Amino acid sequence: MMLTTRPTPAPHSNATRAKPMRWLLMATVGLLAACATPPQQQKINRYVSPVGVPTAKLAMRASLSGGVDLYGVYVFTDGDNCREPQIAGAGRTVGNAPPSVNLAAGKWTTLEFITFHPSRQFCVVRWSFEPKAGKTYLVAGNGVGTACSARVLDATDPDSIKAEVTAVRRNVPGNACVPMTVAQAARNSRSDAGQGGSGKDDASLRPGGSADDLKGLIPQ
Repeated sequence: MMLTTRPTPAPHSNATRAKPMRWLLMATVGLLAACATPPQQQKINRYVSPVGVPTAKLAMRASLSGGVDLYGVYVFTDGDNCREPQIAGAGRTVGNAPPSVNLAAGKWTTLEFITFHPSRQFCVVRWSFEPKAGKTYLVAGNGVGTACSARVLDATDPDSIKAEVTAVRRNVPGNACVPMTVAQAARNSRSDAGQGGSGKDDASLRPGGSADDLKGLIPQ
């Protein structure tokens, strides 16, 4: 289902989320470096679970407070370059979490957790991981005032939920889409390697956010 349009951020740029006509704001210092021309528009579709292939389940949950009133989860078609996002689900509270979706197993998946503030600001965290067939994963996010965080968890055993060991952080200060090799090397060099990280780096509200993409996806 086609929902709306938004500009495409250049790979490895500092543009973290683009919404309709957001390129007018991207000239602001700190949102986009060396932008010579407005980025091209692209269609945003609803994510469709794959069929005929081994899959893993992805659940989405978030806790929102401090003025944050909405969250969404995107799955990138081009995960290597954090491009071609598709909307997997959206919600307002834990009580009306979006339905789970299936991911293709055995291939890297790049996700984006985003929160929206009534002031039309937004906050983004991006992760990549390699789902395994038959497993259940959870994107667990938080939006608190001017900050957000998110982790990818292995929730296959609901009594023993743990950080997904393959997860690597893809957006960091100054880079909206860290190359996979760099992200994996950074994970392996950290003391918390294999723990999924906290997902808090460079996750703060930015101007220009809009929840228009997520209309119709929020459970009632």
